[in-house]
Amino acid sequence: RFVIGGPMADCGLTGRKIIVDTYGGMSRHGGGAFSGKDPSKVDRSAAYAARYVAKNIVAAGLADRCEIQLSYAIGIAEPTSIMIDTFRTGK
Repeated sequence: RFVIGGPMADCGLTGRKIIVDTYGGMSRHGGGAFSGKDPSKVDRSAAYAARYVAKNIVAAGLADRCEIQLSYAIGIAEPTSIMIDTFRTGK
């Protein structure tokens, strides 16, 4: 259930290291920064989870490159969409 919104939920939590946080621009991102946000903010926690999955896909030798894309909606705990792109390097 979505309870807290607006400035009270997010005010002052946006960082300034957007490109650094996403591997210097190698990975696409939705524009929100991760620095300064607590783990309850899905744009930070989900991005870190997606990085973990992508890293392990590459480490397991399943692909040379991997990008995980997640979409969320306010008040919905599960992702509304999940996309995996291996840039044609899947094995």
